[in-house]
Amino acid sequence: MFRRLANAGIDPKSFPDKTGYEAFTNKIHIADYVGGDKERKEEQLFNLLGQGMLYAGKIRERLSERPEKFRILLSLDPDSGEITVRFFMLRPNEQWGTDNIDEYTSEEIIIIETGANTEN
Repeated sequence: MFRRLANAGIDPKSFPDKTGYEAFTNKIHIADYVGGDKERKEEQLFNLLGQGMLYAGKIRERLSERPEKFRILLSLDPDSGEITVRFFMLRPNEQWGTDNIDEYTSEEIIIIETGANTEN
């Protein structure tokens, strides 16, 4: 009974393509791994943002060794102050999100691309 609950929504067949599945499963909430004083919100936000930048940079280093193209998104939800890092392979005919940074209207975001024919 619990096995079905634990795996609900995680089946790759539940997504329209591989990129959508990767974007869903490769989303890391930085606050889940970094503590901080929740009473000092501004200080905690800077700490989380710094750790998110470090994490995104390490992912970039690792993925730069591969020939495929990848996108890494470092985002800040302005309402909750939550910092997330998400990454996925860029595939032909599979779009996740948008290529235009101005179209991300509900969050502040940094886009990093790595791999074949990208400027690192």
